[in-house]
Amino acid sequence: MVARSRLLLMVAVGAALLVALAVGVMSAGAASPQGTALISAPAVSAQLRGSVTVQGTATAVNFQFYKVEVGVGASPTSFSLIGDLRKSEVTSGTLVTWDTTKVPDGAYTLRLTVVDNTGNYLDVLRAVTVGNNAPAPAAEAPRRGCLACHVKVSADGRYTLAFEAKVRAAAAGAVHPTTSPSGVSLQPTDQTGIAPCLECHAPGQGAREGKGNIAPISLRDIVHPAHMFSETFKEHYGGNCFTCHNVNGQGGWDVLQDKVDVNEKGVPRTLPIPGARPAL
Repeated sequence: MVARSRLLLMVAVGAALLVALAVGVMSAGAASPQGTALISAPAVSAQLRGSVTVQGTATAVNFQFYKVEVGVGASPTSFSLIGDLRKSEVTSGTLVTWDTTKVPDGAYTLRLTVVDNTGNYLDVLRAVTVGNNAPAPAAEAPRRGCLACHVKVSADGRYTLAFEAKVRAAAAGAVHPTTSPSGVSLQPTDQTGIAPCLECHAPGQGAREGKGNIAPISLRDIVHPAHMFSETFKEHYGGNCFTCHNVNGQGGWDVLQDKVDVNEKGVPRTLPIPGARPAL
């Protein structure tokens, strides 16, 4: 009986330890704190040089502190603290500044850890490369136009406009149509511009003022907050109003439906801009 009790105790302790390891907390059997550990910049696999600002969010209920550390390689066995423990929460801001000139060139992993007053924590990793002695990368031309970003990159269709529509509708407990009123296919893998979207999501008039002309919400009321409150759009892609728009000859905004061919400053190479249409 004693042996059986010891066996059951060992099983219980082992199970608790596995749970603790699985959720990434300090206390066996405890729950992860409610909060956010997010590194929004630098981007994944970014090549860094000089002084680098690490940006993101570090918050938690009963917040105690957060720390940013760095380890050598893609799977570090140890980490070194960058700066000090930080006792104030950060939301979409600067987490720490890292002087990469103090380490050799090569692969590194950043780790953000957010700790609450009970000792439980959330953490997130970000793989980067330090290249202070490497040739400076050529400047990447800014992305402009819907189809500069909303293109199919995987078999399930992400990140086409139709894929985004399906995902966002599902998150709201709805099902997005797979065909527009004019018959344009809107399967997640279909690469389309905004024209079929506007068949339902153009601004409504009269009794539908403030809504879409057919859909419950207009396209402009979806894309503006979705982009301007997106850390990925603003911080990773450097997105702004001119990513999606251009000022026309009348001083109004045009929508850039297609990918725009631009130079390193974002200036269009072809004028008038193909696919530009007045904003609705």
